[in-house]
Order: sequence, then structure tokens, then C-alpha cells
Amino acid sequence: MKKVFIMTNSLGYGGVAVTLVNMLKNIDYSQYSVDLVLMDKTNIYGNEIPKEVKIKVNQCVLLKEQLKSSLKGLDFVKVLKILKAYAFKDYRAKIEMLIQSMNPEEKEYDYAIADHSTFQIHYIDKMVKAKKKIMYIHSNPYNSLAEVKAYLDMYERFDLICCVSQKTKETLERLDEKLADNTVVMRNIVDIEKIEKLSQEGETFCDDYVGTRILTVGRISAEKGYELAIEALKKLIDNQYHVKWYVIGEGQLRKKIEEKIKQYHLEEYCILLGAKKNPYHYIKDCDIYVQPSLSECYCTTTIEAKLFNLPIVRTNTPDAEEQFVNMENGIITNMTAEGLYDGIVKYMDDESLKYKVIENLKKEDKKTNCIDQIAKIEEILEKKG
Repeated sequence: MKKVFIMTNSLGYGGVAVTLVNMLKNIDYSQYSVDLVLMDKTNIYGNEIPKEVKIKVNQCVLLKEQLKSSLKGLDFVKVLKILKAYAFKDYRAKIEMLIQSMNPEEKEYDYAIADHSTFQIHYIDKMVKAKKKIMYIHSNPYNSLAEVKAYLDMYERFDLICCVSQKTKETLERLDEKLADNTVVMRNIVDIEKIEKLSQEGETFCDDYVGTRILTVGRISAEKGYELAIEALKKLIDNQYHVKWYVIGEGQLRKKIEEKIKQYHLEEYCILLGAKKNPYHYIKDCDIYVQPSLSECYCTTTIEAKLFNLPIVRTNTPDAEEQFVNMENGIITNMTAEGLYDGIVKYMDDESLKYKVIENLKKEDKKTNCIDQIAKIEEILEKKG
């Protein structure tokens, strides 16, 4: 039996956690044993993870805590090292110190997989013994360009890099052409049966609103474009469109978004519902799904919204044309408030367009490739020799 190590941030709310859980569900546990390491103890999907997966938490000691401890212990060499890393904005040095505060892995694995971040890539490179090392890229490398460039030499030491979209693969190869031979596209798995079941359960809209319900699902962070969404909503209301825009998600920008809602007097029209483990009843029951993101690699929520044959508006992030044909099975807009407004208005003003999009979505084969990704990775590596 092959031994597999997987490391991720946590199993909290978010698309990366959902796709990892879906990946774990499709592994053949007669062939592979899996150790899953979380950097944070948050785990809202515990009852969905196959019982064969061994889960443990390996947390780092934050640098501010290391600094306090070093000062208390009069370890001025460590103090200077930490201060120097901050002064020179040395991201790699900071990560190195965080990793050194963690427990190294004692076992040797056949495959070690870094899921999602530079931190995990660094940990697996330095602290895990494995015959083959694999990393997943879930975000646009240009979003954290300085960090990615600082780690390209480490990327080159990995045996396989799995990108969730073709555009992500091309972007990474432009940054370092030496990665081309070791980079593949490995799309996120969407659990269609689970989504359809959950869409019949749990919460949905509880108000008596009779206008058009717009919905967005995603963490409230800068890259998700919520400020553009609120500006688009203001224009909709100013032009007397009968809409309410609901948001499912939480994040560090919630307070800022709440302030903008108040600034534009949109409290009645923009409803922040908070994070929901099961957003699918809401998705099924909305009228238009909108993804206002400024950055996406391969947006999971728009794939999920397509399952319900919804009119969808989304910004032209690099993955958009891999999911949609503009004006055929969805609307792709400019990454502006005006673009979002125009896309929504097209559906509201043109019933024939809305009908065409819905009918085209109904005809689509929405089956996803629910493969055993570990077996696929093994197959790719064997072919590479």
C-alpha cells in the first residue's frame, strides 16, 4: 500500500477545502493510506472525510510569539533574525522560522502533496521525506508574484505541479519555463450528487421579497470584488430595478463592506448572510448568480451554480472562458461595476436571452471527472519515468 501525505491550511469554509474533501472521497483506500495534516484545527467537514484518512494538526508558533519568547529568554540572535526579516520584508526568512517551530514528519512517504500555499510547499520541501513531491496551485501566481518568484527554485524541485486551470498552467510556465515539463491541469472535483441533495435541505431565503434575488457566494476578501458589486447594486437601485443582492460568506473585509453598504444607503437591498456550510438551497432558489471576482483560477461556485441552470454573470477572470461561452451559457463582463451592472441588466431586460442561457445550460453535460486524483498523479509520474 502506498503512503500519501497531504498538507493544507484547514478544513474551514472555502472552495479549496471543499475540493480537497471531494478529492479525499474519491481515493481508493485499498491502494493508498493517507495522512492529512492541517495547519489549523478548524475542521467543519469532519463527518464527510473518509474514516481511512488519518488527520492531525501541526501548528506553527507565530513570529510575534517567537519574538516574545526570544526576548524573555534573552536570545538576541533570534530577536535580530526576526526583526531583520520584517525590516527587509524577507518573506522566505519568515516562513523558514515558522516552519522551524513545527514538528517534522517522521515517516517516509511515497507521495507528499502540498495543497494550496507557499507555506506548505516550503514545509514539504524541508520537513517531509517522500519519493515524489507534488503541489497544487489554486490561485493566480500573479496575485502573490513576489512570493512566487522567491520560491521558483523550490517549485523546480517538485516532481509534479497540478494547476486547476489551463490559464494558471500557462501563467506559471511564463514565470519559469523550466516548470513546463512538470506542470499539468488537474481540475477541481465537484460532488454533484451531494450538491443536489443539499439543495433540498437546510436554509434558504426567509424574507417575503418578490423582486429579483441576486446571490454571490464567497469569502469577503479583496480578490472577490464585493466593492464592485455594491457599486453595481447602487446603480441598479438608482435606476429603479427591483433587486436584492444576498451574500454568503465571511472575511476580513466584512466591516469595510458593511460601511460601504451604509454609505450608499443599501441596507435594505444588500443582505450579508454570513458563512453557510450548506449554501446550495440558496443557490437553487436565487434568480441570478453573480461572481464579481477580481481574481479566480477556476471558480468552483460558478460551476456549482451551473448545476441549477441559473443565469450567471461573472467577471472576465482568466478562467472565465474555460467555463462559459459569453451570451450562450452565461454572461462574462468587464471587471468593473459598470460591467456587472450591464450583465445583470441584460438578463432583467431581455427575457429571450435569459431563456436561451437557461435552455443551453439544461443541455450541457455537467458530469465532472470524479477520478482518483492520487491514482492519476501516480499514472502521470510513471509515464514521465
